[in-house]
Amino acid sequence: MTGRDNHPGIAATRAEVIKILTLPWPMCTLGLAGLTALVPALLADLRISTSGAETVARLPSSFGLSLCVILFTVFGCLVAGSDLRSGELNLGLLAVPLRARLFTAKLSAMLLLTACAAVLTFTLDRFVRQLVSSGAEVTGVATWQTGTGYVISCVMFAVLGLTLTVLLRSTMIAVATLTLAPILAVPLLQRIAPLVDAALPFSASGLTVTGDSQISAPWGAGVGVVLAWLVAASSVFALLLQRRDA
Repeated sequence: MTGRDNHPGIAATRAEVIKILTLPWPMCTLGLAGLTALVPALLADLRISTSGAETVARLPSSFGLSLCVILFTVFGCLVAGSDLRSGELNLGLLAVPLRARLFTAKLSAMLLLTACAAVLTFTLDRFVRQLVSSGAEVTGVATWQTGTGYVISCVMFAVLGLTLTVLLRSTMIAVATLTLAPILAVPLLQRIAPLVDAALPFSASGLTVTGDSQISAPWGAGVGVVLAWLVAASSVFALLLQRRDA
């Protein structure tokens, strides 16, 4: 190994990556995300027979990706939950007394694995969709915007799930909060306070992936909100590590 490979920060990040790769439930969640991207892509040209006439009913091209974003949220929660249950978080605080280094290692590992998995699932979705659908568009500005929005949304929600789980010290409550909020709270906010809704990560993520917005906001605005939530979640996570006792 070179001296650079032996740098404490790089060693800590590598240890975090290896640890996450050995966790069964988070890795199963990523596998399920791949399956969730694959199945809707295979059904891109779903043919339905009605009264003897065959029509083509297309699922939205972002249908599978939107479900994958939820699974990446669960992935972040499960990684943090595993740290809490096994005591790995406390061991990490003892092994890496410098909190900033531990924060950098954990955040870097989460960003790296989530981004790689998101790119793979998006590539799988577009590749399969191109094979099975005659009208699928896999190149162009719209595709690049969807892919970029999807990847940063997956990363943001994974970090948000990680942070909320550490904050609440409960995987189940964190998962329930982040998965039920879009169902229970967002529809109400869209009717009574659309500007507040647009500032939430759920609607901003939807804008970056699907291009839909209740207030006709541009795609770049959604990206800005998602990145702001990523920075906010990362900052809170750093604060939690700084104040946590080993």
